[in-house]
Amino acid sequence: MYLENEIEKGVIYVVIVCHAESDPWDCGNFGLRFGLPAIVRTFKKVEVATGIKIPTTFCVNPPTAEFRHFGAMYHSLLKEGHEVGLHSQGGTEFFGQHHEDLGPQDNERRILFDVKKLSSLGFSQIRTYAPGNFSYIASTTHVLEDAGIEVSCSALPGSYEKEGYDYRMLKEFKPYHPSYEDNSIPGNSHLVEIPVSARLRDLERDKELIMDQLQTRLNNVKKTGGIDIFQIVWHPWELVNQAGEININYIKSVEEFLLEVAALEGIKFDIVYNAAKKWRNFLLYE
Repeated sequence: MYLENEIEKGVIYVVIVCHAESDPWDCGNFGLRFGLPAIVRTFKKVEVATGIKIPTTFCVNPPTAEFRHFGAMYHSLLKEGHEVGLHSQGGTEFFGQHHEDLGPQDNERRILFDVKKLSSLGFSQIRTYAPGNFSYIASTTHVLEDAGIEVSCSALPGSYEKEGYDYRMLKEFKPYHPSYEDNSIPGNSHLVEIPVSARLRDLERDKELIMDQLQTRLNNVKKTGGIDIFQIVWHPWELVNQAGEININYIKSVEEFLLEVAALEGIKFDIVYNAAKKWRNFLLYE
């Protein structure tokens, strides 16, 4: 159990969340085969340069044939200190559908099905959920809690538009406990909602904006003695083209960004579940 004097205050936990899904153009796996290992190597390169580990949360799509093929890779990542969570696409019984598209009863059955299937494949501690399209319906909150999931990594509901997701539309990025009736506002659920703060693929375009937002929030927690969580999301397919070739500029922008962030005092990198646990324990003593 945490004691108040064991909680580090005035820090931001940077959590990097991978939506580990197939390539959108043909449902292939160039991203998982080439993009994911490339960025993991980049994280390790940053660790060598700074002495700071970059743990990552990989939210996977079970239990497709593709997942079985990459299961050994996820187990290896788990042993290295990364986290495996649940994403809401794929699955043999409901292939190609998001949880949110199924209706309340099938939604509940699907999430429980996926968590149990992951457990049967050796991933027994699924505590983090990344919803499809960065949003989920309020009734899903109870379902996630019943399945043992403690953290959702989405955008604030309503921030996703059919023509494309733009994190810059968000007005509030801080974590909160959502309401059971309306998950876009704080309430009394046990689930921790962590909105998306940035995307890795936007670093080439918006690096200064993202760094300014991070620095502003860091200054605020230092001033107030609080704790904040800054979620950065990415997909393996973003790093490759349809021939499986790696986007070198993407890799370079990620490396430069992480080196810059790692140099900031008050920044901690962690997996989603650990960061949410520390934030929740901080609230107990606030």
